[in-house]
Amino acid sequence: MMKIIWLFINLNVMADEDQMKVKMYENPRRDVSVIVTAEGFYPEKISVFQNEKIKFFLTTTTSTPSCMIVSSHDFYLSAHKGELTEKEILFKDPGHYEYYCPSTGFKGVITVMKKTHQSERGIASEEEKNKKKEWTPKEYDL
Repeated sequence: MMKIIWLFINLNVMADEDQMKVKMYENPRRDVSVIVTAEGFYPEKISVFQNEKIKFFLTTTTSTPSCMIVSSHDFYLSAHKGELTEKEILFKDPGHYEYYCPSTGFKGVITVMKKTHQSERGIASEEEKNKKKEWTPKEYDL
């Protein structure tokens, strides 16, 4: 009986250790939803990190034909009321990328930020805080 209990406890500990391991992905994926309204794109400004796969989900609240185009990346999504379209895109270089719809004239901006690792940030002293003006979300501190 003791051997069975020991085996059960040992298997549970091994399973917990596997679940606790941090998985590193070569290109992590972020989901972004965009809605085309009568006033324009919502959101109008999107921020992501370089080398992230961005999966866009697009829909519209109007019956006007709409779309989302990022011409620098050969990216096109059409929007239809009551339907959801989706497509992935990868931004390799930091910068500002415009997305637009020629039929409605709406525009938006995707800001691709350079991802820094915690080891590159240094110590958070007052002197360092004044020098560095780069924001990195806590979820990326690995």
